[in-house]
Amino acid sequence: MAVVLKRLISLYRLKTAEAAQNNAISHPVTPVCIDGLSAEDWQSRGNDHVDQGEIAEAERCYRKAIAANPSYARAHNNLGLALKEQGRIGMAREHLLRAAAIDPTLYQAQLNLGEIAREQGEFQIAAGYFERCLIIDPDSEDALLSLVYVLFRQNQSGKARLLLEQALVKQPDSLSLHFYLGNLSKEASELDRARLEYERCCELDPNFWPAIFNLGLVHQQRQDWTAAKTRLRQAVEMPGQGGGQLALGELLLLLGELPEGFSLLEQRFESDKPEYSYLAGMLSRFGGVPRWQGEPLAGKRLLVWAEQGLGDTLMMARYLPQLKALGVASLVVYCQSHLVRVFQGMADVDMVESQTGKSISSAFDVHCSMMSLPHLLHSTLDTLPSQAPYLSVPDERKTAWAARLSPLSGLKVGLVWAGNPMLAKDALRSIPLRDWAPILAVQGVSFVSLQKSEASAQLAGTSFPITDWMSQSTDLLDTAALVGKRPAKSSSQSLVIP
Repeated sequence: MAVVLKRLISLYRLKTAEAAQNNAISHPVTPVCIDGLSAEDWQSRGNDHVDQGEIAEAERCYRKAIAANPSYARAHNNLGLALKEQGRIGMAREHLLRAAAIDPTLYQAQLNLGEIAREQGEFQIAAGYFERCLIIDPDSEDALLSLVYVLFRQNQSGKARLLLEQALVKQPDSLSLHFYLGNLSKEASELDRARLEYERCCELDPNFWPAIFNLGLVHQQRQDWTAAKTRLRQAVEMPGQGGGQLALGELLLLLGELPEGFSLLEQRFESDKPEYSYLAGMLSRFGGVPRWQGEPLAGKRLLVWAEQGLGDTLMMARYLPQLKALGVASLVVYCQSHLVRVFQGMADVDMVESQTGKSISSAFDVHCSMMSLPHLLHSTLDTLPSQAPYLSVPDERKTAWAARLSPLSGLKVGLVWAGNPMLAKDALRSIPLRDWAPILAVQGVSFVSLQKSEASAQLAGTSFPITDWMSQSTDLLDTAALVGKRPAKSSSQSLVIP
């Protein structure tokens, strides 16, 4: 409801502004000179300042042009762009609306209004502007591609695809059209069609990096490992092109080529991708203390911090004994609060601190992410730490949970069906509880919930035979004790989330 109301308010404001602009147009003003210069002269000066990156001065010139001729549509358009560049979106939109009202055939004003609406998440409004652009210029590829994007964001992929296919009839060699069609196909998991479109892009321009990179990803999704590796490596090695290292690194790990794979994944510290934006905040907590880069550790105080999910953190915990073997004087683990008691039970860990705390109290000389340990310790398939168990649960916790489990009959199966909903690919691994109904109907089995977080609410109102003690499981140590006394676990996740 809130989203609908927001859209209605946006539409009302746009219509009100358009009405005001139309009213102003009905009373034109005769152009004059300002400070001896015409509106066209001030407009030209403003453009020169834009070329020099002097946006504030360009704004001043465009305002002079408008003062000289209030009906100068292009000056309003350019002032709108200058204001947008400075983050003054509301005023920018007003002047762009004025430009469009003065000259409804001014393509640039319609396009710029559409771009502002798109950036504000007003996709339906943006689509209207891009459609007007195509009425003004039916062959505009920029407007078409922008329209395709906002249609996709409104779950209208079918309409977007039709527009692209119709345009390709007229422009069969358009690199952009083939690329966008490839993207739509990739998002729809139509991998064969996506592959064909990206391959066509590579034929049209063998150096078109986005198509080469996406083609590598599609090959990987199709499990054509050799082709995926070839294309992703080609993307990484192209001169003057950044990016691709992380995708290639992940692929190499899948193929067992650990040294190069883990090395490439270190590029995440230099990445500007949104999924790695958390790193800057984490690194800022360490007060300028250097990151360990593999130099000798003898006598050093090392802080190792959890970087990604709980399962990743526990997986990398296997490397901690190796650090002590390298002569680390003090090993501090800085982890999620759910894991504090787990790491406190490790013999090689001297101190454990929760990441939910305001500051780190332990002293340390260097720090590193747990996810960097395989790279820094030069892991291969043959040298992966395999000693198990490397984590333990106190006997009293096992005994307490065993007492609860003992009355349950038959095979005891733990069930967790959902992970972190904030993850981009969560839909690929989380399964609604209702979809487990055929399994939950199996006779001779006692099901025990291991589900925490909001997804546990799915139990309410169901008649599924599931025992739920998770409200009494305070962290992963309790969950580990519970799982440790159960012979089977059924899960859509890599780790039980406390």
